[in-house]
Amino acid sequence: MEERKHYLLNLATLNESCRIEENPQNVNQLKSKPVVLYHCVFADETFEDAAQALFTITQYAQRECPNQRRVLFLDIDEHKNSAGGFDWDMYELQVHFILEFLLPYLYEAHFPLMGVGKAVRNPNLQRNGLPAYLFHSLEAGHQKLQSALSREGRISIEEFKLGQKKTS
Repeated sequence: MEERKHYLLNLATLNESCRIEENPQNVNQLKSKPVVLYHCVFADETFEDAAQALFTITQYAQRECPNQRRVLFLDIDEHKNSAGGFDWDMYELQVHFILEFLLPYLYEAHFPLMGVGKAVRNPNLQRNGLPAYLFHSLEAGHQKLQSALSREGRISIEEFKLGQKKTS
């Protein structure tokens, strides 16, 4: 304790005692206000269009506000099936793309499948190293999903889409 007292009494300025070492990986992580990301999927947008838009705004947020918490809000216009639920593309966007791919790069996500006023929070620390390109990553994930479905004896995504188109 005496050593600390001597150190503090002999400082040129008080600021020297409060210096925080900078770590570029943690810049802005202590800011209390998150960066809000918003996208509305319009009726003419496909899964690929919407996924690319979400990925691009997430990359932009990381570039402009490095390592700051990101909260996504997503709205979806139309894209309903005959039963009143979301069509396959928008279901896949919310469940497989946002929850399985994008959520690690977000702090929190709000989207229609969760219900009004509800969100899913990333249970881990937000990752900030986004891949450079989206679709290379998605193709690997799609192949992984397809092999898991076939192992379990379920129909493929393409078969599901064909069946959905027949019933629509």
